[in-house]
Amino acid sequence: MRRSLLVVLVVLLGVGIWVLREQTMTVHAEVPDDSSLEVVVLADARTAGEPIEQLARAHTEVCVAESVPGATVAAFEATHHPDEHEARPAGRVEAYRIELHPGADAPDRDQLHGCLEDLRVRHLRLEVEAMTQREGDRVIDRET
Repeated sequence: MRRSLLVVLVVLLGVGIWVLREQTMTVHAEVPDDSSLEVVVLADARTAGEPIEQLARAHTEVCVAESVPGATVAAFEATHHPDEHEARPAGRVEAYRIELHPGADAPDRDQLHGCLEDLRVRHLRLEVEAMTQREGDRVIDRET
């Protein structure tokens, strides 16, 4: 009787661990080759004279390499701030549009978002304004 109870407990424990593992694991999805991810970031330089575009580009390249394996930065260009009428933080703030090919699945987008905002570069802070995942001409996911 004790032995069968022990076997049942071990089996239940094993099933419980397997269920928890499945619920907490990051699951990556296939990303089509024709997909793209557009990210709009605000770059806030805290000091004058720093090459803000070069710092922002390098910051972006590091985060893409770390967070979205297999993607390349297809475009990195200055753009208008999406909310020009809103007050901007102190310092020089510039907006950039970044396009990655191919795009990224949800876990990689989350990791990229976190890296862009959390990675600290001297005198530079990036804030993600928008992320748009496209497959061909279709918008798959948009975060603002």
